[in-house]
Amino acid sequence: MAAEDPSAAAVMFRKSIDLDPCYVDVYRRYFAARAEKAAVAVSGKPPALLQWSPAELAASRHERDELKREFRQLAAAHPREPGYQYALGQLEGESPSGVPYYERAIALDPTLVPAYHCLMNAAIMAGDAKRALQYAEQCAASDSTN
Repeated sequence: MAAEDPSAAAVMFRKSIDLDPCYVDVYRRYFAARAEKAAVAVSGKPPALLQWSPAELAASRHERDELKREFRQLAAAHPREPGYQYALGQLEGESPSGVPYYERAIALDPTLVPAYHCLMNAAIMAGDAKRALQYAEQCAASDSTN
């Protein structure tokens, strides 16, 4: 659906988030649909023809800023919901600026495996193999499927 109608996809992904904020796999899809929707609005091209021109990229960055505002409000309104912290981390990426959000998400839900993965990746990208291994060990200890 996202490839054909990013607006409709964004609406459906947002409804999924409202129904289950801890279903963290949906956040990335929601963010991508919103970015694609913004780029389509600027370019007038169907999603399959987007070439991510400077204008399309700027629209996407503006949409990311809007998403950050949206999820900061959700996190403030629902401070015990780890999914919103995870979403804020996703909006920052697996970079040092995303780490506090992933750590807050884990503090709220120590079994939130995707947050550990993001922390491991951020540590690896920062060149901190020791910290990455610590996150991997915490992840394995928290994952009931292991």
